[in-house]
Amino acid sequence: MPVAVFGAALHNNARHLPESLESLLSQTERDLAVVLLDDASIDATPEVARSYAGDARVAYERNPVRRGLVGTWRRVLELARRRHPDAAYLPGRPTTTCGTPAGWSGWSPSWTPIRRRCWPIRSD
Repeated sequence: MPVAVFGAALHNNARHLPESLESLLSQTERDLAVVLLDDASIDATPEVARSYAGDARVAYERNPVRRGLVGTWRRVLELARRRHPDAAYLPGRPTTTCGTPAGWSGWSPSWTPIRRRCWPIRSD
């Protein structure tokens, strides 16, 4: 069972996908899994994602038609749970993916992956 399962809902992400996956797959913790779901991209996202699917830790699927962000994220979670049924999803309810920032009192648009590389996780 992987220590962590990461999911990604993709749509036209070919430009940034290699950097993201290289960063994730080069972590010192090797016991992880990545579930990629492409939401009918029209750029090179499918080719880029398939190139990483040769790594046993990476699973890739593609929606034949666009489902939108919510539908794709729901399917990502379904795929992750089906592939890794014994994994814990959000155990302990962390406040963010990289620890609680000093003075942080709740979600703010400034806490986006692009600006801080941290994602808030609401506990309510």
